[in-house]
Amino acid sequence: MEVNVREKLFEILEESGLYVERKSSEEDIDLREYIVDSVQFMSFIVEIEAQLNIEIPDEVLVYDNLGSLNGFTSILQSIADGAYIPRDRGNAT
Repeated sequence: MEVNVREKLFEILEESGLYVERKSSEEDIDLREYIVDSVQFMSFIVEIEAQLNIEIPDEVLVYDNLGSLNGFTSILQSIADGAYIPRDRGNAT
């Protein structure tokens, strides 16, 4: 069963006491306007991992990734689908 990651993010935000107007998927939202400190950010990430049953790679755990709900949703969907490809961390080949 495929999870609607965008919808799940809205549910997680609401469960955390943060109401974000649900706009169409064409309209982007800057989640940094709602998640304003590190405690909220980490709580949000922990809840995402628990509810989507995923582990978010460290490289994705960047506050600025919340600047685009659509972009963040795309990253999380690729992780949930097993299609996420980590960026090269400069490891020698």
